[in-house]
Amino acid sequence: EVFGSFTSSPWRCNGNEYYGSCEAFVWNLRKTRPTTTTVDSSEADDDGTNNELLSLDEYILRESSLEVFKWNFKNGNRNVQLSNKRKLFVGGGNPELDEDGSSGEKEEGAMQWGMALALDKELLRGTSSRCATFSSNSLIDQSQHQGSEVFEIMNMEIWALTPCMNEDVAEELELGRTFVMGFHAKQ
Repeated sequence: EVFGSFTSSPWRCNGNEYYGSCEAFVWNLRKTRPTTTTVDSSEADDDGTNNELLSLDEYILRESSLEVFKWNFKNGNRNVQLSNKRKLFVGGGNPELDEDGSSGEKEEGAMQWGMALALDKELLRGTSSRCATFSSNSLIDQSQHQGSEVFEIMNMEIWALTPCMNEDVAEELELGRTFVMGFHAKQ
């Protein structure tokens, strides 16, 4: 399974306080990547599997078909990012309530809300749950995980988009931004 998030705010150790921009979103591939499966012996290779390769066009189509869950502006909360030395979360918490005390979501008994993505400090395991922040279901196929929300991280990619040419300049830019934003927050 392939899934992830986009966050426009830089990650930082921030205790147990959420931060982040509502430009964030979570996503997953609409179709899971094919796994090696046992097939009828007339179609099988010597090892009993079908290793038929997808054409380049089929592969590109499969890999570019994403399901994207944007920030839920109607009743989503602002719990976008949370990170500290023990955990890293994207999304979380309950939906914001309307003036009449409802969340605007269809009432289906007791709704369970959680984090769209929650990773442990070693970045080896995580969970994905139904998330009010992005109005998303779990990003993983729980049927492949015996109904569990827990998954093992096999591969992780982290990208940073910056106008800076090196890490020192990027850090200086971010420290300046943090100072300015902190100054305005106090007023």
